[in-house]
Amino acid sequence: MNASYKKATGRSCQQQGSVTVYQYYHYDIFNSIIDIQLEELNSRFSDKTMELLVLSFALKPKDNFKSFKVDVIYKLVKKFYSEDFNEQEMYYLRS
Repeated sequence: MNASYKKATGRSCQQQGSVTVYQYYHYDIFNSIIDIQLEELNSRFSDKTMELLVLSFALKPKDNFKSFKVDVIYKLVKKFYSEDFNEQEMYYLRS
């Protein structure tokens, strides 16, 4: 992977810079594929769905709810589950 990467142009003396095989596959190919996949995901899901997914991450029980944030939970309840909670419950949830 540390070998010098050469494009198959037939003229290695015209290549500029020294790029290793690892750099070529990591940066040029890998990052291009990630960009394509992100574009695909962004086109399939609405902004509201993505926000729900991000806010729901606060409910992740890993490491004893280390990512638990009251403000995020409150925002999730207020925006997406407002019909499931009355005013008093939302107040107690905040505190």
